Amino acid sequence: FTLENYIKVFTSRIYYTALLRSIWLSALSTVFTVLIAYPIAYHICRWAGRLKGAYIAIVASVFLVTFVIKIYAWQILLERAGLVDRLLQLLGLTQGPTRLIGTETGILIGLVYASLPYMILSLITAVEKVPRDVEHAAAVSGAPPLTVFRTVTLPLTMPGIVTGALFTFALNVAAFIVPALLGGGTITMAGLLIQRVSVGVGTAGGNWPLAAALSVVLLVISALFSLGLVRVFSSRRWRLAA
Repeated sequence: FTLENYIKVFTSRIYYTALLRSIWLSALSTVFTVLIAYPIAYHICRWAGRLKGAYIAIVASVFLVTFVIKIYAWQILLERAGLVDRLLQLLGLTQGPTRLIGTETGILIGLVYASLPYMILSLITAVEKVPRDVEHAAAVSGAPPLTVFRTVTLPLTMPGIVTGALFTFALNVAAFIVPALLGGGTITMAGLLIQRVSVGVGTAGGNWPLAAALSVVLLVISALFSLGLVRVFSSRRWRLAA
């Protein structure tokens, strides 16, 4: 047993930069995933009607396709002059061809896409548990729709948000395929770095103790994030709101 590899993780620029980038992109992707998934889940539960089962089947069908194939598809969509690039130009958001492969933006898109089904399914379960009578009672009492959502729906669905956020952060902080394919070999995250120092070719590979140290650090980061998230959203303020 030695602390040499752990010291190297936090003192070598390439390693701690990859860790910080992984934490930042994972946290950011978690926020975007919640913002995108919540309206979708709420629509499925409240307004889909007879199509509710079909919508859930569509969300679940994403898992039937191999993840690597889906990220390869995103690689085609995000390449220069690809579909996304042309759409951005058509909407006037960019003035010319935009490079998304090999950027943090491209990786962020891949991370959000990868975790979106987990978040949607978690939120569907949470929204389903909220009695509509409670929302109706708040509305009848004079609360406008935004107030009903903020004081009733959101606190009661917070367990689903927390569950989805735990899945999202844990999956993305150790992501390997997304940065490997959408990072263009220039953006390094912790999961990709673990692969390089363990089974990589040349002098960079074969360092299993260093790869293990990086893995343990990622595990600790995920555990701290999980404990912090659960502690914050199980606080007295949220319990009173619910």
